[in-house]
Amino acid sequence: MAFTTSADSATPEKKVYRLTVFSFLWACQALVHQEFFWDWLPKGRILGYAVTLAAILLMFNPRSVSLLGLLALVSFSYNVTRWPRLANHIFAEGLINLVIVIAVLWTLYQNRHQIGTPGWSWYTLGLNNRKSTNNLLRRFAPVMRASVIIIYLFATLHKLNWDFFDPAISCATTMYNRLPALFTFMPDYHWGPLVSIWGTLIIELVLPIFLIFRKTRYYALAIGIPFHLMLGLIGHRTFSAFAFANYFLFTDERFIQALNDRLRALRQWLSQFQREQIRRYLWMGIGVILLGIVAGFAADFLDSKRLRKTVWLVWSLTMIAAYVIVLRRQKILGLPAPKTALRWSNPGLLWMLPLVVVFNGMNPYLGLKTHVAFAMYSNLRTEGGEWNHIFMPKWLKVATYQDDLVEVIDATHKQFDELKTQNLLIPHFEFRRMIDKIKGDVWVHYVHNGEHKILEIKDGQCNQTDFVKGSTGLLGKFLVFRPVYKDGALADCLR
Repeated sequence: MAFTTSADSATPEKKVYRLTVFSFLWACQALVHQEFFWDWLPKGRILGYAVTLAAILLMFNPRSVSLLGLLALVSFSYNVTRWPRLANHIFAEGLINLVIVIAVLWTLYQNRHQIGTPGWSWYTLGLNNRKSTNNLLRRFAPVMRASVIIIYLFATLHKLNWDFFDPAISCATTMYNRLPALFTFMPDYHWGPLVSIWGTLIIELVLPIFLIFRKTRYYALAIGIPFHLMLGLIGHRTFSAFAFANYFLFTDERFIQALNDRLRALRQWLSQFQREQIRRYLWMGIGVILLGIVAGFAADFLDSKRLRKTVWLVWSLTMIAAYVIVLRRQKILGLPAPKTALRWSNPGLLWMLPLVVVFNGMNPYLGLKTHVAFAMYSNLRTEGGEWNHIFMPKWLKVATYQDDLVEVIDATHKQFDELKTQNLLIPHFEFRRMIDKIKGDVWVHYVHNGEHKILEIKDGQCNQTDFVKGSTGLLGKFLVFRPVYKDGALADCLR
């Protein structure tokens, strides 16, 4: 993070503002996403490069409001090009980025008369002090906080189904079984899956409840930070980075004051060294790190995947250390309640985000999409006439997409291989959407409504007169469905 070095310790330039910290964290979580989902690199996706460049620029220039708006804009645009099949939190991140863009543009519009006046610049858009930057943050932070709480609540709601409580097939068991690979010293307790099931539910329910009430928000951070560190270690580091950035919005100005106190103490400690000494030690540290990386690759201890995980872990531990140091300064577990409330955002249009998040989470029960609906690792089943939720009423289902299932018997395209080998069914709409994405010829033998059918598209011509490629249209950008196991098939955890 970039800080100024004025000689006067009381000058505002030496202080960090809330928006500055959020911008830095938002840039970091964007880079984690780009590192994890790096297919943009070999495929030459221009927007993927643009997101990465904007995130790097913002990370080193977190005071720049224009760079925050730029990152939000290109990231939202990139996410739209990848709809509908993407990770749940990345879908939410895309919507949040749209809110940030609107908030920045609204602020620019309201301050349009200041453009060109002394002190105004495109770098900060005229937001040069604590009050003005906090005003921008207050535009989008309340809807972001509300959306994060809603996502947590839906993640818990979807897990309240009979299959999630069955240790033999529960996704919590699947997650638990990944731990011994990371922690080889961990014994294999027979009751481990059961603890994992109930522990996951309790934590995911406690987090949103504690985040709702100001008096318990810091307790939520004390629980959520190690929880997301654990999730990151077993492969979900993008979600953890997303959470770390959003958690900051549940702190208040006193958190920033404590952070500035710590930074002031650090600057005072560094002041005893000469600038040349600091620069020398810095380059020595960089040299040691690079030498360690080269040695790791030479000894076959490191590969690109391990290196990326290591970088994420170091970054996460650094962020966690910052949270802990500041919270400890505020006497954790005896903290005063944050003053930040779920206040109204201006413009009110921004509150469309939580409404969209609620509708998105309700999709499985409405008969709409079952993927990217915050039902990750939940074992929720609402397709094909089945309904395993404990209390959500079945009469909520108003659409029939989930019940119109297809069984793929054979196909020439590799994207159908999983369906063939694992006894999986797929909604007919998703089947057509998959066909729409295939470029070139395709041949599929499938069963639909109890009837064996052959679909063949060759040289752009289809053997089925009622099958028109591209028929999913705009809905294909929004509706996406998970496969489901056939009746009698050995069920397992499906995301």
